[in-house]
Amino acid sequence: MPDEVCPICIDPLAARCRRLPCSHVYHIDCLDRLVHEGFTMCSLCSAPIPETHPRLMPTIFAIILQTVFFFHIVATTLFLISGMIHIATNHKPLEFLMSLFLVALVSSTTISILLHNFIRFG
Repeated sequence: MPDEVCPICIDPLAARCRRLPCSHVYHIDCLDRLVHEGFTMCSLCSAPIPETHPRLMPTIFAIILQTVFFFHIVATTLFLISGMIHIATNHKPLEFLMSLFLVALVSSTTISILLHNFIRFG
């Protein structure tokens, strides 16, 4: 790979490269630009660029992230409401509800962080 160049920008291939199933290697940024412009095939051999290329699915991840964020907002609101009711009434069953909402909060936060890092770093 040290003597190879990116077929798009003609710069030497170094770090941040991606090898397609057809074995051609591109800079990740060049491949992203190619895909963003609507190309679905390798510019050298016309082999299809797989749909699992991480930058092809940002919309799906954005929708998932928005859904998780909405879930996080709902869980936070319900946790706060159940906490206020628990304080006002000292009702024991609400402790179980509060723990469920707390688990939902932690889960949604973890999922948000993981998805954000996956989108950001591929």
